Amino acid sequence: MLLKNPETNSFNLRERPGETNEVACAKNCGKSKMEIAKIIDHTNLRADATEEDIVKLCKEAKQYEFRSVCINPRWAKLAKSQLKGTDIKVVVVIDWPNGASPSDVRLFQAERAKKDGADEIDPVLDIGNIKMGNYDLVKSELSKLANVLPTKLIIETGY
Repeated sequence: MLLKNPETNSFNLRERPGETNEVACAKNCGKSKMEIAKIIDHTNLRADATEEDIVKLCKEAKQYEFRSVCINPRWAKLAKSQLKGTDIKVVVVIDWPNGASPSDVRLFQAERAKKDGADEIDPVLDIGNIKMGNYDLVKSELSKLANVLPTKLIIETGY
């Protein structure tokens, strides 16, 4: 059951108020806390993130054994150095948050992310071209991006 937290306006899987996330997770998805951690992309995409924030993010990712850290492109080198010797991936967003840049700019961002140590990229879907029905263009661009690094897609819907 989803319960709404009125203080944060967020939802969680807890069946009863006061139930821990671990108990709720075990009841609702049959996964342990560590199994869940291995699929979490620990994320900081704040425009005002500092070096200290990214170091903290990486420390937390190591502490909780998250799958990856997901960051803005400028932090790829720092995150890669902080996570050296671990299996935690560095994921860089491409064209965050709007996905509205020209294809060559998005491809450059992906290539630069790879050069700076990213293991994966998360491009933002070009909603404008989707709305105009330019599906072949979107597919072609995503194919080019996926040839640079493994790719997951972000679909921003806050418009």
